Amino acid sequence: MMDQLASIGVAFQDTFIEKIFDQSVSYYEDPPPHRPKLSDLIPRRARSQWAIIPIFEKHKPVRPFGLGAIIDSKTGVWNIAGKITRTPGLYKRTDPDTGVSTGVSMVHTNERIHSSVRIRLELEGLGPGDIRRYRCPALTESGPWRLREVRLKPKIKDPIPWNAQWGKVTPAEPPGDFRWVWEYDGPDDRCPKVRLMIEENLGPYQRELLLLNKGKNWFHLSNMGT
Repeated sequence: MMDQLASIGVAFQDTFIEKIFDQSVSYYEDPPPHRPKLSDLIPRRARSQWAIIPIFEKHKPVRPFGLGAIIDSKTGVWNIAGKITRTPGLYKRTDPDTGVSTGVSMVHTNERIHSSVRIRLELEGLGPGDIRRYRCPALTESGPWRLREVRLKPKIKDPIPWNAQWGKVTPAEPPGDFRWVWEYDGPDDRCPKVRLMIEENLGPYQRELLLLNKGKNWFHLSNMGT
């Protein structure tokens, strides 16, 4: 989010990422006491292993990049209202007068998928509330979409340039021809005009966060099969 805002001119203090990183480490090393919630009345057993065994045993109790707890915002009375799974890449135009879907697919939405989705799926991270393994129904069930690494020719223009200079200067290399993408692999009658959603490249703030993780001998992108 910070990289996205910085790309349109919002400025942040250069030391803010380090502060967030230190707070995250403190949270997992000395977790705050659990506050009772209405949802606690529903018997559920949270999982304690938040990644595949090699990653979990190496890094516990601190969760590395992309594996942090997802706080479930739908608790208590909000669960009664139900929820709707998002449909990235498959959104339809809405009639501006009635608010009703026209059934016509939107185009040029330039939707990107964050690399943390791939990390959490590949390393068997946990979903909201740490109740069960992360499934990402918006991509794997509602699409469905299939994760692939493909060669993109010609090279695409990223909203966050690989050589962006905001924040601290962090090492970066121009993206190669091969990129991670989510390719539509569902029914033909729902096929969108744009069949690929590209994984967003990392901006300066995210690269700095990865360097902090790597400095602690915790984690970096080579752990994800890249």
